[in-house]
Amino acid sequence: MKKEDVTPGTGRFYGIGVGPGDPELLTLRAARLVGRVPVIFTPEARAGGGSRALKVVEHLLDSGRQEVVFLHFPMAREKDVMEPAWAGAAERIGAVLQSGRDAAFLTIGDPLLYSTFGYILDEMARRFSGLASEVVPGVTSVTAVAAAAGVSLARTDERVMILPAVYRPGEIEEALDRFETVVFMKVNRVFDEVRDVIGRMGILDRAVLVTRCGTAGERIYRDLREVDGADLDYLSTLIVTKSV
Repeated sequence: MKKEDVTPGTGRFYGIGVGPGDPELLTLRAARLVGRVPVIFTPEARAGGGSRALKVVEHLLDSGRQEVVFLHFPMAREKDVMEPAWAGAAERIGAVLQSGRDAAFLTIGDPLLYSTFGYILDEMARRFSGLASEVVPGVTSVTAVAAAAGVSLARTDERVMILPAVYRPGEIEEALDRFETVVFMKVNRVFDEVRDVIGRMGILDRAVLVTRCGTAGERIYRDLREVDGADLDYLSTLIVTKSV
């Protein structure tokens, strides 16, 4: 693919992490940029389904001088399904930059931790030469969940593993054997399997589950036996720590 030119005189591309969902956890830099950048791109899982990231910052936006563009990304893991969406997003963002305007892509949590933004940035770099970009870090769901639950992620020389929801029972047990703390992100689809493994290992009392962290619907579960996995939200994070 021949790269298109994005010269220094054109727009700047920002990847902005808006934190876990509570507007008060938005960083000062993120808030300032969101209120200034003329074109805001935000992901949505289905057309008309809204954007969690946009809800965090909508109070900062001025519809009279800013444009909000929704980008649809399927809820899929297959690369051949996702690549057209990444390419389409990069093309639309690139058109804005080439017109001389700055553009921002919003993401829940941090832009470079299990975020669609990482794929978009790679696609932009492949397509456009001279790309000027900046990543604005956000409070991660991992640290926000730990704070909400009052759980220390690591002390001294303790090790932490972060796992997405793509693991098998054997991998779960191996991770819990090797690391003092394991964070299971987006655990809703495999919650029952994870709970079974934790129970067999005798550390059920060392686990805490937080759903919809940073939102009005936030819930904290310290007894996993009370939880019905079928009812869990997509934004569910489980922390298991062997620290005393």
